[in-house]
Amino acid sequence: DGTSDIPPYLPEITVEDNLYAKSLQIVALVLCGLILILSIAFSTWTHVNRKKRVCKASQPLFLHIICAGTFILGISILPLCIDGEVTGTYGSDAACMAFPWLVCIGVSATFSAIYSKTHRINLVFNAKQFRRVTVKPIDVLVPMLVVLGANVVVLAVWTALAPLETKTGVVATDAFDRAIEVYHYCDSDGKLPYGISLFVINIGALLLASYEAYRAKDIPLEYAESSYIFKATACILLVCFMGVPVLVIAYDNPSAVLFVFTGIIFVTSCCVLLFIFVPKIRINRKGSSDQPPIISQADTGRGVKILSHQRSRTKLAEENERLKRYVQASIVHIKEEVKELEEVEIEENKPLREFIRTSLTKIKDDVEEIDMDGLVLSSLTTINEDEENS
Repeated sequence: DGTSDIPPYLPEITVEDNLYAKSLQIVALVLCGLILILSIAFSTWTHVNRKKRVCKASQPLFLHIICAGTFILGISILPLCIDGEVTGTYGSDAACMAFPWLVCIGVSATFSAIYSKTHRINLVFNAKQFRRVTVKPIDVLVPMLVVLGANVVVLAVWTALAPLETKTGVVATDAFDRAIEVYHYCDSDGKLPYGISLFVINIGALLLASYEAYRAKDIPLEYAESSYIFKATACILLVCFMGVPVLVIAYDNPSAVLFVFTGIIFVTSCCVLLFIFVPKIRINRKGSSDQPPIISQADTGRGVKILSHQRSRTKLAEENERLKRYVQASIVHIKEEVKELEEVEIEENKPLREFIRTSLTKIKDDVEEIDMDGLVLSSLTTINEDEENS
């Protein structure tokens, strides 16, 4: 009719919702199931072997917490698979807010447990004095509880004040400005401060765990998994480095978002579980940690028996080098402490030395006036030298 008004009667159009492909949802659920199975399996193995040396040295309590953290992290894939076609608007809104809860709790439990268990080992092995050190689990549970508590507080405030909701974005419109292709995403007006706070808390837990693992790099494998923790951390950072840009680029493609998030969660969980538990299972099967040393019948000629262990020469040589470095570092530290003590003692005794020297000089001067054929003077000179040496 010559105007730009949209005609009141237009034929209905089919809107493309860009919902998840069924095959992609199945893949995500399978990966979720694998994470849950691995977490339960390794937790069960820890319980069964809790009295064996390799498991006791690794602190079963913290191993169970790590498994619980990866289990929760695996469950976080489930809310990602939910779309409005199945649950409706209310279910989609609940799934939006459930995802950050599960991810943050799982990540903080996992990495704070790694930090706490490694920190406990460092407290025992890196003690500066030769004394008995007892570190109870409750002593190192505090950092983990602080990290978990901080996550819960931020998430609770976020849920109460600015919860995530399902929103619809338009991808394409027709000639009459009607949406013909849309996508659904989770968003809220005030999400940025909460997201940054959670990111800082959990990245801090990851960095602290890496730092404690670095400090434990010279401790034998039975007591710390520092090298494997580093490998797991490297894999996680690599996957995040590749995945986060994809999430930013393909934010309007729900299938890509589901695939990338699922991949990051799967790799993170598997890296932590496999790098920590597989070496322990291998050691436990070989039985090297539980078998006592074998006393050789050979004699060194000094009445000392030679001890040999059922381990390869290469591993024994490596452990020898680690022990040498540890002993050398300890000797250097002890020498420094003794030197400091000597300096303090010398400083504290200076007035006494001066007093003795002055007094003996005065006595010697007095005796020189009497001088009984030099006998007394000679005796006092000897006493003077002996006192100075003392």
